[in-house]
Amino acid sequence: MNSFSGRKRLLQSTAISAFPTTAADALRDLDGWTDIPERRRRDLRAALRLLGRASGRPLDLVPLTPEAVRDLLGRKTPAALDVSQGTLRAYRSSLRFLLRRMGLLATPSLAVAELPADWTALLDLLPNRFARMSLGGFAAFCGGRGIVPAEVDDAALQAFAEHLREADIRITAWDRARRAAATWNRAAEAVPGWPNRRLGGVQSRQQRYAPAFSTYPASLQQEIARFAERLAGTAPGGGSGLFTGDGPPVPLRPGAIRSHLAALRLAMAALVHTGTPAEEITGLAYLVEHRRRAIEWHYERAGRRASHITGAIASVLNIIAKYELKLTGEALRVILDDLRRAHPPRQREMTAKTAARLRELEDPARAVALVRLPELLIGIAAQTRDGWVDSRGVEHPPQPKRAAWLASIAVAIEILLHCPLRLSNLAALRLGVHLQTDGGRRGDRPTRLVVEPHEVKNGARIECRLPASTSSLIAHYVAKFRGLIAHPGSDWLLPSRDHADRPRDKTTLGTAITDTVHEHIGVRMNAHLFRAFAGALILEDAPNAIDDLRDVLGHKGYDTGLRHYRSVSAKGASQRLAALISRKRSLSGITSTSSKTRPAALRPGRRRR
Repeated sequence: MNSFSGRKRLLQSTAISAFPTTAADALRDLDGWTDIPERRRRDLRAALRLLGRASGRPLDLVPLTPEAVRDLLGRKTPAALDVSQGTLRAYRSSLRFLLRRMGLLATPSLAVAELPADWTALLDLLPNRFARMSLGGFAAFCGGRGIVPAEVDDAALQAFAEHLREADIRITAWDRARRAAATWNRAAEAVPGWPNRRLGGVQSRQQRYAPAFSTYPASLQQEIARFAERLAGTAPGGGSGLFTGDGPPVPLRPGAIRSHLAALRLAMAALVHTGTPAEEITGLAYLVEHRRRAIEWHYERAGRRASHITGAIASVLNIIAKYELKLTGEALRVILDDLRRAHPPRQREMTAKTAARLRELEDPARAVALVRLPELLIGIAAQTRDGWVDSRGVEHPPQPKRAAWLASIAVAIEILLHCPLRLSNLAALRLGVHLQTDGGRRGDRPTRLVVEPHEVKNGARIECRLPASTSSLIAHYVAKFRGLIAHPGSDWLLPSRDHADRPRDKTTLGTAITDTVHEHIGVRMNAHLFRAFAGALILEDAPNAIDDLRDVLGHKGYDTGLRHYRSVSAKGASQRLAALISRKRSLSGITSTSSKTRPAALRPGRRRR
């Protein structure tokens, strides 16, 4: 019996998590799989090595589970792994085969052709094949477990979603389950003879970790709604003001309000996870009273350290205690003392995640590809707008709107490269207001980008002189693409996707930038990372140019710039040390291979008998 057979029997009798398997185990097992051709085994070895490359760790440290494979490869683009689309698809297929053969991947559901008669008859009621495809997998899952159509409920849908996570390595498990629920609900409303029961949807891992506000009593939900109004300055009775109102003196931005509400949700979730039933959390005062238990749970979860989550919870409870509960005196002092301890130490350098992504851009090929990406995207947009015929002779019809969206992302990336704005300022740019011209022969081309202090997060005015290449690209986009999507008379540089007279939503804009860079460059780079990239480039060229860095990024002080300086200067110091060592080694023609410089124990000679 080979090791694969023994592992498979063990997995059938115990939980998979109790027997950890690594990619190195699978690589060793492949030598014993003589029932499949050597070429197939070679492909499986290559797929395992790709998994190791994606993780950046040795194969004996890479767990071989559906979840691990999904996390490592699920959102990777071919550019990120330096392979073609077809190769990545083949590697994923090989890993799926390997996991299933080793008993690490759940068996698929019934084929649609094997469905019980009641499910077959139900699917035949659907009006088109697309609806039948959406529900086919759910029907096969239920039919294989003896669930008849009349018994389908939310528990069956949730079980189907969990099954998809165990039976596939793709990241689309929740999407497939949600599509099945949506198709079921539409059929329940419109198809005669369909079971009269709606499905509520699938709970994601995040929803189970931090339940929605609707899970809690109505009294708490009402207090949270009033609290949000107070933060926004729209509460009845005057809201927030410098001398009036009962909230913070300055109304918060929508993004800041969302962050406070998210922290509030995490605090409530901590109480639920520590044994408090959701129905007992009836008001915000309960959260402040049990603040220690809520923060302590997240403290332990973060490895017994104050994290950004404990700090965010402390900040929102601070506001609640001051402005919602209106505590004063000794009672408030005790609470603030507790909350002060929950804040993490002040960050002195860039985060590990930012540093890791910047290291990916140290590859000269990737850095060049990034700075040339806007030009590439404009070319693809022109081809998409006009239509083209590919190398296989397939004709692709014109898609003007899609081309315009792609061109707008090209312009956004071009601006971020030369003037790394915050995402909220980038989304709100207006022609003639923020993008200004100097007149003259080329008066239609913007030459300056100006954002006034009241529009900037830290109140520091932003002014960038745009190079000629950037001005030309923006003018080309405005002339050839922007009119395909913009509302008539609108002056937004990046207009809304629904043709309304408003800018594009900053969240969807940020996601589009990240996805586009990841697809073409292979680095998951959000809009804010362009600021770090610009800082790294400036300090790499001139390690002492802190003033340049501060001016380009619009920092008021030097603290943020010094975070970049510490990281880049340390890297430059190590490179200079390596160069010094290399020069020392080359002095006077002495090299490491010279026998005269070797210790006596390492010199070749006769071995004593």
